[in-house]
Amino acid sequence: MATKNPLTKIARQHEVTWTQLQKRISDVPYIFQQLFPDDMETFLRHKASSINSSIGYIVPALLSTTAFLSAKNGCRVATATHEQPMNIYTIFVGYPGTGKSSAIQHGCLGPLASLLDNELSSFILDRPTSSGLVKHISTKQSTFIVSPEIYDVLNKLLKNDEDNASGDAMLLCKLFSGEACSYTYSTESNRDIPANTPFAILGCTQMPNAAKLIARMDQGQGLIDRFLLAVPNALCSTSDEVENAREHLSTEPEDFLNQVFHYINECQQNQQNAYEFHDEAKHFLKNKKDAFVTEVNEAIQDGSVIPPKSKHMDLVPRVAAALHVFTAAFTNVSAGHDGDPIPTVIDLQTLQRAEKYVTYLETQKNLICQFIKSIVHDVCDAPRRQPTCADVKTAILQFPGPVVTYRTFRQSGQRFVRGSTKQEYDDAVEQLKPHLGSTISIRVARSSQPTKVFVKKTPSHSATWPHSSLCEFHIYVEKFKMSIHKSITKSIKDFLLQQQLITLEQYNQ
Repeated sequence: MATKNPLTKIARQHEVTWTQLQKRISDVPYIFQQLFPDDMETFLRHKASSINSSIGYIVPALLSTTAFLSAKNGCRVATATHEQPMNIYTIFVGYPGTGKSSAIQHGCLGPLASLLDNELSSFILDRPTSSGLVKHISTKQSTFIVSPEIYDVLNKLLKNDEDNASGDAMLLCKLFSGEACSYTYSTESNRDIPANTPFAILGCTQMPNAAKLIARMDQGQGLIDRFLLAVPNALCSTSDEVENAREHLSTEPEDFLNQVFHYINECQQNQQNAYEFHDEAKHFLKNKKDAFVTEVNEAIQDGSVIPPKSKHMDLVPRVAAALHVFTAAFTNVSAGHDGDPIPTVIDLQTLQRAEKYVTYLETQKNLICQFIKSIVHDVCDAPRRQPTCADVKTAILQFPGPVVTYRTFRQSGQRFVRGSTKQEYDDAVEQLKPHLGSTISIRVARSSQPTKVFVKKTPSHSATWPHSSLCEFHIYVEKFKMSIHKSITKSIKDFLLQQQLITLEQYNQ
């Protein structure tokens, strides 16, 4: 039986469909040596294997944790126009048994527990309700939603009014952007969330649930654009791989990642300035933003394509700042330079690495979004094309008879353009003059405003007809020779005849 519920259509997909989709998305190429120096990449790859996980899982966990800890310590990243909060939303997708939960435990919860054990419950949430989330953020002033099954958490928060729930898509959008919020409840005092409140989301799920979440988030509020979605090519580690990885790490302290986050926390306690970009990096960001703005403007002016919707230019600086902090901390702790501060200037190489990583994640997310739209496309009506000025001009030229008024155009014009406003009609008429006709205003009885009549130019045989893009010459001639529309009153026709704008034959037709 056919259904109009997109979530139901997603739930009906065969398991093989999701398997093939995950294979297709995880095959998007990316090498983590592009993101980290070789020694860091080697350590992280072996660390992931040693806990039966994947570097594609542990990297987003580490970067999200770094970003949240930095935001909690009051750090922000400065761009050309303003300082952004380091709030990041991340979901990674994979099969059961590939180490998703292990990555969250060792890349997020473990380090934070060793660092802020007594405070952990004050800012970590795993299953908040709608009102509970607002209350927690407003009272604790920082929140990190961490869940090994993020579908349960976000599905509850994203239910809309049609599902008899409140829906918190706009709250998540505002928290990402660092906007202040205020909520009023009938049974308790107002809940105020200040600007730039530290807030992050980190979780994992499987592909079918990820598809349902994306369907809920991709509703036009822009929430889906704010999420980073990773679908790494993560395989289950064999016993030999785990043993080799642990042997490789045997010379490193077991709590090395905990030491890195302790170092980050200590460095940021006395940090006064926001993270900013080197001049070359600023120029790189400016060029990226200008290219994106140009693409958006061209789409808006074209009108036939949907302008690109992306938070790429917000995500890249935040990921770059997190990458900069974690890389600097890792390097200094490895070298024994625990007393050195973390630089507050982000270089071009780090920014470029972050930009490539964000592009990789957004490519994967776009593939999933496009596939989901192909599943649920018949739930929506077909696009209804809107008339352009050229369409209105064509409709005027092809209107039956030698004269047209706005009233007759609305009554009997092509159905596609009958909804055009008077301003749109008048603009089209003005553009048709003087090559294809002229206008004349005529006073009509019992009307306070004169009626503007467009009189088409009498077609003459010519070797060239320069207006074929609007109307073919033979069609124009055919329509011009048709009788004047019946709603054109006798008084108007009398005036046109008197002014020799129509012939007696046209008058009597």
